[in-house]
Amino acid sequence: MTVTVNAAAMSPSANPTFQCGQGQATLVATSTILSGTFNWYDTPAAITPINTETTSAGISIYTTALITTTTTFYVEFVEPGNPCPSARIPVVANVVPSEVITITTNPAVPNFCSSEPDTIRLVASSNGLAISLHGRLLLLYTSIRC
Repeated sequence: MTVTVNAAAMSPSANPTFQCGQGQATLVATSTILSGTFNWYDTPAAITPINTETTSAGISIYTTALITTTTTFYVEFVEPGNPCPSARIPVVANVVPSEVITITTNPAVPNFCSSEPDTIRLVASSNGLAISLHGRLLLLYTSIRC
């Protein structure tokens, strides 16, 4: 009888992500072994992956479903011809709450051609920063990150 003992594959590496407010996170895992399969999981002990990607470039890019809170995903790497996957590593998708800031001016000081208090709203989200006055959008910056 011959017994073959396979070593587990090398674990991939990945960094946490950060996003403003709810949305889909883009997670990236890499391996020093170029060819193989990345399996993504939503729990450390899950049996069925939520995403599987076979690559010859040593990289996997996984876009999650909508997340509303910080969520941890797990990824493992499987080398071709080796039935033993690597250890699963956690990959954290951080959700930073978006903020709404309201500024109201002093009504005794007329601004914007009105004697009513002016209300300016600043809303930061994963889409950028929106600035509005009296409910009308004044500016929308889409390249700002929180």
